[in-house]
Amino acid sequence: MYRMTRKDFKWFAEEIAPMIHQSDMEDFAKAVKAKSRNSKFNMELFLEVAKLSWQGRNSPYAQENWLANDLDRQYQEGKDHGTHTKAA
Repeated sequence: MYRMTRKDFKWFAEEIAPMIHQSDMEDFAKAVKAKSRNSKFNMELFLEVAKLSWQGRNSPYAQENWLANDLDRQYQEGKDHGTHTKAA
């Protein structure tokens, strides 16, 4: 198998993780890491996105574009707090 990229990890965390039971999420992340052969795999970040994906997809209050809305909100909050600034 080829070395997985960030795009592959994102796909696993956003599309496949919601299908995994939440109690098995850490085992799933370990399996992805073992198969990926990528030394830059960030287990904490992967688990965070996977759990958010699971909650967004399995919550009774889930919205269709819940992840995009949450990421847009986080980006805007960071922008409002000066973390995304333009060079002068």
